[in-house]
Amino acid sequence: MTVRSCRGRSSRLDSAGYRARLIPIDAVEAPTKTNVGAVIVVAATRAAGETLWRRETEEFVKHAFAPMKSAVLPLQTAASRGGAIFATVSRMDGGFGLVGGSFDAAQGALAGLAKTAAREWPNVRCRAIDVACSWSDAKSAAAAVLRELGEAGPLEVGLDSTRRRGLRLETAGEMLSGDATLLPGDLVVVTGGARGVTADSALALARRYRPTLVLLGRTALPDAEPAWLSGIESDDEVRRAKARA
Repeated sequence: MTVRSCRGRSSRLDSAGYRARLIPIDAVEAPTKTNVGAVIVVAATRAAGETLWRRETEEFVKHAFAPMKSAVLPLQTAASRGGAIFATVSRMDGGFGLVGGSFDAAQGALAGLAKTAAREWPNVRCRAIDVACSWSDAKSAAAAVLRELGEAGPLEVGLDSTRRRGLRLETAGEMLSGDATLLPGDLVVVTGGARGVTADSALALARRYRPTLVLLGRTALPDAEPAWLSGIESDDEVRRAKARA
């Protein structure tokens, strides 16, 4: 959205009884204990034009992680006191890129923030909302978003001037069968992610095919493992041990 329409959305929140503060995405403060009950990351309204990927949108998405990070403590506190919201609002086609038309596809990354937050913060209401960039009436679009934030509903909702859409997972086809061409000792390069699906996939490859794995990452190698981590494997055990240390 433009700055003007963001201000319109902020004023609509004010008129609904909330005290809203509009902050530029690149000026988010460091993590704080400020009393915050909701954080809403709103993208700019941009059609795709000649390119589906804009550098300024990529920078915006990178900056968008900052309000999510800064919201951890205040939103957890608000959630324990009655409720908290973390939401992202993209401006694509009103269907997260599945409807079609001209839109800024790089904004699709915003929904990932909300879905990640929903996994990390089960006590916080997290929403990913995609408003069609063709919906030019900022007031009615803002009212529709405000309704979504105030009601229980699915994590991902797409909106345009006439429709409200949800996403449904469907099986696209059967998984491919057959033997892989990997042989013991074959080189496999694994990038990004020492945990989660990347680590699980690398471990499954190692067990089944015994290739040579080269793990690449930007995080510096850690020092010697502290004594309090000895024998601990799961993430939950690590968090509990870290809290005791």
